[in-house]
Amino acid sequence: MCIYPVYVDTITVIAQIMGSAASRRLSAAEKAVIQAESGFSIFRIGYLFDIYESLRKKNGVVQKKDLMHCPPLAGHPLANAILDRRLNPSKGFRHFINTLEPFQRRTPVERKLLALLRLFDNNADDKLSSDECFDLLLRLPCTQREFRAMRRKLNRMLVEKAKECARKMVRQRAERQAERMVKEEAFKLVPEWDQKVE
Repeated sequence: MCIYPVYVDTITVIAQIMGSAASRRLSAAEKAVIQAESGFSIFRIGYLFDIYESLRKKNGVVQKKDLMHCPPLAGHPLANAILDRRLNPSKGFRHFINTLEPFQRRTPVERKLLALLRLFDNNADDKLSSDECFDLLLRLPCTQREFRAMRRKLNRMLVEKAKECARKMVRQRAERQAERMVKEEAFKLVPEWDQKVE
């Protein structure tokens, strides 16, 4: 029995241990385009791309559960909502970056709030129902005391909004009724054309 020494390609072994050997890199032009779209720095884009690529499975797919451990989402109070409602890993890295863009530190507060409201707006009418508001409150990182205070304030706002809607409906109904009465009175004042004028 003859035993020949087996020579193993070290690059192949490292590729099998570390993942895909052919993980691609972003070109400078691609990074510049992504930076213009998202506002992330070139360094941050490279860092996030490396993390995103390291999460790829053998079939090339990144799974949502793996993204939970990605630094921009790990520890974020709304990570589950972002993953469930906005992020679709099959759309690729640019979709991932554009989803995270409103939640970065230097984004203005108004833009963050708009992204947050759209995150919980299930019917996409740019208005939150009371249930959607409560769902949002439940996901905010706060103490029980702060949560109760926010819930009381939200309930007061909802009551005021309901009163305002009721007043508006009564006002509109009164205006329609007044218009109808004016039309009826105007109709009575118009002479009948078929009567003979003597």
